[in-house]
Amino acid sequence: MQSRNLEEFFVHWIDPAEQAEVEASRRTGRTFPGGLQRFDQFREP
Repeated sequence: MQSRNLEEFFVHWIDPAEQAEVEASRRTGRTFPGGLQRFDQFREP
């Protein structure tokens, strides 16, 4: 699925090297391991 504009899926590339790696992996079918990010400073006690 491709977005119609930059903000449709909230994807903004900051690192051009990372962008190139992700786009190359999409073409070859390679996947990245899933990751979970936790931001404990915003968690309620």
